[in-house]
Amino acid sequence: MIYNNNNVNVRSELGDWLKGYSLENYKEDWSYCLGLTYKYYVNDKSWRKNIKSLYIDLKKKDKDIKGFVFNELDISLSKLHHHLIIKSNLEIKNFKRTVLNNWSKRGLVDVMEYDDKRDYCYYISKHYNKTNKNVFDMLDNI
Repeated sequence: MIYNNNNVNVRSELGDWLKGYSLENYKEDWSYCLGLTYKYYVNDKSWRKNIKSLYIDLKKKDKDIKGFVFNELDISLSKLHHHLIIKSNLEIKNFKRTVLNNWSKRGLVDVMEYDDKRDYCYYISKHYNKTNKNVFDMLDNI
């Protein structure tokens, strides 16, 4: 695995694009930001299966849910975790409960309401493409 700290401008542009995506496509801002960790090592196939399971559970309660998942490695470049940005019609209590019920056996969950004054879109894209594990995808594609 090669660590690549180049392309700072690409990551900044990705953050700009992501920040405006929900407004442009859904006429509303993002709803929630998530951080998801694991208690154990996961490979590419496993993380996709885990995120898909979460997405399916959320989709059962909100058929219009949309979003992106970004993968990030920890400081030792060994353990994967995820950042998600979500557009949802679910109330925060119901959204949190669904995420916790799905994810709590896998690891830790951090759910926040989206605030456009915070730089979350830049934060989640800050490590994009630094390694072959720092990737992102639309939840619909998982």
